[in-house]
Amino acid sequence: MIVYDLTEDGFCTLRLCRYLNVSPQAYYRWLRKGKPMYSWYDEQLADRIQALFEPEKKGYRFIRDQLIRLDQRRVNDKTVLRYMHILGIQSPIRKKRFQNCTTSDPNQKARIVCDNVVARNFEASQPLEKLVTDVSYVYHQEVDCLLVLSKTSLTIPS
Repeated sequence: MIVYDLTEDGFCTLRLCRYLNVSPQAYYRWLRKGKPMYSWYDEQLADRIQALFEPEKKGYRFIRDQLIRLDQRRVNDKTVLRYMHILGIQSPIRKKRFQNCTTSDPNQKARIVCDNVVARNFEASQPLEKLVTDVSYVYHQEVDCLLVLSKTSLTIPS
């Protein structure tokens, strides 16, 4: 623990605990009990996980895959996660991008979005002047079909 190392160098324990947001009671309890040693803790595995994490800052599944691929060492991914927690390393959390299929930027990949020509005015003066289309997909066991229904929106004035 950092407080233990710095108090040996002559720094005040209380100030160090306040600076690191650690209560002095917790520090002294840790000092009394000693650093937790795990019977299953493998120092070589911890060093290898640290070495694999440093260059790319990837997550525990990637590190597990690298251990299998490079070292032929079969380790559970949750074991790698536990070692990462003990070592105090964590992969960066990447922001999830919102997937939008109709974007306003023409340079981006998007569906073709046509102008609103009808403007919700469905009254027509002659047949086939304005057509309304409904596109539906029908899924069946063997074949996917595209069903397109077109209808004229002719309204006869009374």
